[in-house]
Amino acid sequence: MCPFRLSVPIFPELGAARTDAQLQSFFIGIAYTVAQTWSPPPYSLTVAQNGYFFIGALIGGLLGIGAGPLCDYVARVLALRNKGIFEPEFRIPLCGLSVIVFSIGYFTFMWALQHPLYPLHNTVYLCSFCYGLITFGTSVAGTSAGLYVL
Repeated sequence: MCPFRLSVPIFPELGAARTDAQLQSFFIGIAYTVAQTWSPPPYSLTVAQNGYFFIGALIGGLLGIGAGPLCDYVARVLALRNKGIFEPEFRIPLCGLSVIVFSIGYFTFMWALQHPLYPLHNTVYLCSFCYGLITFGTSVAGTSAGLYVL
């Protein structure tokens, strides 16, 4: 029974690690398929243009840096509403933002691939923007889960 008691505090860390790993695997899965999606006709993007696709991810990642302070702000506001008592669960509501951003990003990305916009470069711009939303959502969810554990 003693080894089980020692492993109980590890479960939140494993949950946060699993959440972050799952989000990163979806994100990386799209990154691996970008060249196969945009290189053949009808898009026919060059290697450099495929690289420029990741500008959306760069912008989403830079905006995702603000997830830590935003998470702290939400926790402070909720602590004030709780008569000054801080709870670790106050960092979880920010995951709702990541669910909304993920939904918009993933569903619009796949919709744009199935129903291309004309001219075709508009589809690439829209998908790059959606990839930035996915990056931002990954940052917010990972930061929120990590700060909950801490």
